[in-house]
Amino acid sequence: MRASLSMEDDMPNHAHTIVAGVGEISPDDPALRAAAQVAHAAGAELHLVYAYQLPGLMKRAQGLEHGLPEGVARYERGLLQSLEAAARSLPGGAGAACHVVLGAAAPTLARVAAEVGAELLVVGAARKSRLGSAILGTTAERVLREASIPVLVARRPMTLPPARVLLTTDLSELSAAVHEAALDTIDLFLGAPGEVRSLLVVGWTAAPAPLSAGALGRAARAELEAFLDARGHVAPHVEPAVRTGIPADEIVGEARGWGADLLVVGTHARGWGARLMLGSVAEASLRDAPCNVLAIPPVPVAAAVAAPAASWSESPELKQWLDAAS
Repeated sequence: MRASLSMEDDMPNHAHTIVAGVGEISPDDPALRAAAQVAHAAGAELHLVYAYQLPGLMKRAQGLEHGLPEGVARYERGLLQSLEAAARSLPGGAGAACHVVLGAAAPTLARVAAEVGAELLVVGAARKSRLGSAILGTTAERVLREASIPVLVARRPMTLPPARVLLTTDLSELSAAVHEAALDTIDLFLGAPGEVRSLLVVGWTAAPAPLSAGALGRAARAELEAFLDARGHVAPHVEPAVRTGIPADEIVGEARGWGADLLVVGTHARGWGARLMLGSVAEASLRDAPCNVLAIPPVPVAAAVAAPAASWSESPELKQWLDAAS
């Protein structure tokens, strides 16, 4: 079931589209609130999707949806009216198209996003369960794994435009394309950020002899600076940062210590694999991220900037360390 609410008189023609997966029909739902805020600021078309399952009593009555379709339709209309009311209560929500669909959330979101040509998905990180355990949420995890467009995971109220954006990289061409796609998405929907930092995590806690930890850090920073300089025409003012340790922990630590408003991660690992684990730690980072997260799906390398990616072999110190570690 879908209802398109009347558009606000002063709303501009929409050139871009957002789809948000609503987990709880309430103005306090993090995805609903964040999506309405972003759509309002960007002048984007907003689609709100609530995927539901039948209540327990109705599910126990096998075939009820076929034998008593009017009961199911009445239940769905009630959900739709509640979703419309929640949307209307938020700035930017009054013009939303509301969808209430029987089925699993992740495939429903993917289907609606494809149908409307969405360029951004918004989901909420699950709150603590009634038993007190902190979870990201099955729906969010499945959306992140399957999405072909950027996914904004709303963990807290949005700051628009974001004051501090933390990118993550492994110096591969894929991560260069992720940088570019992320910055395009941020500019399009969130506004130009105040500060941008790119983090490289070297995934070992100690350097083998004869290379010292300090020399490793200096070599890694030099490679990151070369990587960013080669792409200065895409993002001319990006501050480099290097940390050593467990990638997910270091990413979360950098986001928290720097006070990032938005963390950007790629959702699939490529390139250096076991050495520098960018994509493989995306979900682990999301679980503990202290801020909102923008997850970028795999981007064709052809979409990356023309300049070649920095090569670790350009650093004699780092090459010596990598040779010793292999």
